[in-house]
Amino acid sequence: MKSMIQGRFKVIEELSKGSTSNCYLCEDTSECRKVVLKIIPRDKYSEENFTNEVKLLDICKDPAVISVYDTITSKEEFIIVMEPGTHDLLNYIQENGPLTEKTTRYYFYSLIQALKVMHSHHIVHNDVKLENLVVTKDDKIKLIDFGLSEKLEINGKSKMFRGTFHYLAPEVMMFKPHDTKSDIWSLGVSLFAALTNEFPFDGDNQYEYSMNALQKPPKTELLEKKRVSESLVSMIQKMLEKDPEKRISIEDCCKFNWL
Repeated sequence: MKSMIQGRFKVIEELSKGSTSNCYLCEDTSECRKVVLKIIPRDKYSEENFTNEVKLLDICKDPAVISVYDTITSKEEFIIVMEPGTHDLLNYIQENGPLTEKTTRYYFYSLIQALKVMHSHHIVHNDVKLENLVVTKDDKIKLIDFGLSEKLEINGKSKMFRGTFHYLAPEVMMFKPHDTKSDIWSLGVSLFAALTNEFPFDGDNQYEYSMNALQKPPKTELLEKKRVSESLVSMIQKMLEKDPEKRISIEDCCKFNWL
């Protein structure tokens, strides 16, 4: 990485440090623009996984999906060069409080359209969450991090049981095969959290939260307290349907008057 940065990229700041990758805001001196480098050590990611992530990003090209400018490989690591954002929704909400319904509609309309494209290709993101929704300098929402994403066979199911705990669908929590409907649950949790700065179920630990997510209805009284429109409350409730067979699809989401 050091030689690559010295030759082309100038690090401005470290954005995140994860278990499998680190992200840096950099100046791309060859293109005279700011970029984000996602750097993945080879000992934590196979070449097959890297190729799959890049391929799925290419299939899912959409205004609300992060753009990839370039990819670089070396003996030590894989690098994805992407467009930069200014902040993610989680940090913004933690610092500024919940979004208004108007702002939520503006951002999530674009996200729903992006997921519609993905799901039409039978691609499951597997990690839809506020941290993976970044806002660009021109105030556009972008879905990032396709490291857990996978393309399913038609009518196929995923047996990948990974993601971010509070956003996991019940079928994923119970280690059951799942499909694009698991993204819908995660989208519902993201919407709820964006509007309230809370998760839709109580729980002081993972066990309590999972039991409530599996057995209790979401805390829609928090949405009603914020005077969220009935149409949006209804959509979130249908997204957080525990039975994936009864849960709405992304196409159903597009039919709601709220959008």
